[in-house]
Amino acid sequence: MEPQINDQNGYWPVPGVHHTTEHAFLILAAWAVVLGAVLLAARRITNPHWVLAAVAGAYSVGTLALEMMAMGYVSDTYLVPEESLVITDRYLIPAFLLLLTAMVAMLRPAGPLGRHLAAWPANAWPILAYTTLVIIVCLANFRHDNPRSKSRNWSTAVAEATAECRSSGQREVEVAVGARNWGHAWPQIRIPCAKLTG
Repeated sequence: MEPQINDQNGYWPVPGVHHTTEHAFLILAAWAVVLGAVLLAARRITNPHWVLAAVAGAYSVGTLALEMMAMGYVSDTYLVPEESLVITDRYLIPAFLLLLTAMVAMLRPAGPLGRHLAAWPANAWPILAYTTLVIIVCLANFRHDNPRSKSRNWSTAVAEATAECRSSGQREVEVAVGARNWGHAWPQIRIPCAKLTG
């Protein structure tokens, strides 16, 4: 749900580019998936582990609430504006992983999924459908633009550091590998010359 990034600084969203309708649809679809998992588990179509689902779900909500309070999102609801997610979305991953655990606990099939498809339990389809959805979402959102995605090429930095080690005779060199909008100045990494020239 991240906005497009202004390529000039790599930090702030492109002004005037919003995806309110798409985001509202994605939010409703996500809630529909969670509701579907709860209904499947409640009707005993799957073999839910209720204690694990409840604990993981509660910790997911608690973690999300604490992180949103700590980051100080300016929003009337917990559905924060997309601009707020530009540099903080990575902190929401723990809440997602706990929710993922709760979902898997509710969609658990009646038996193990072995090598032979014929031996799979009849109620394996919900976990397979959810796994497919998670893989598609992760692939579609594998990389977002942010300041760290515009950093220097590591191979170039290592080649420059190796050349500096050979020409200066120092024991270690400092390499700047930061993002373009920070002038590649931060972070600085110290590399022992013995690792580069040895």
